[in-house]
Amino acid sequence: MRKLILLLSIVLLSIVAMAQKNTVISITADTLNGAETVYFSTETFSFNWDVLTIQAACDNIGGTSDGELSLEGSVDGTDYVPLGNVANIIQGYATTGHEDSLTITDAANITWIIKDVPYYKFRIKGVGTASDSTLVTAKYIFK
Repeated sequence: MRKLILLLSIVLLSIVAMAQKNTVISITADTLNGAETVYFSTETFSFNWDVLTIQAACDNIGGTSDGELSLEGSVDGTDYVPLGNVANIIQGYATTGHEDSLTITDAANITWIIKDVPYYKFRIKGVGTASDSTLVTAKYIFK
């Protein structure tokens, strides 16, 4: 009986711990300092979803914010490809207009809408320049 209760508890806990559809999920914020590259990754999606929306926002915390944010996808979580180069996979909407990447400035943001994609893992690639210090925050939601 104890084993059954323990097994049921483990199953219930694993179900509750999984992200739920229609819930906004925050990715740990990080700072681009100088000419470095920082990655912001989503969970691995091993189930069906119709639309994934990823949003990133930039806030200057020193120097001049510049550089670029772009979106990448992967089938294994190890090897990533830039999604801006893949036709009809993403739609990007930035403060500067309809874009697949974002030139980093203070208060700039971008939203990527992703449909019918063969990838299971996504990440935002942030590349800074020598004079920047920018806080990047990211969130996503899937339906």
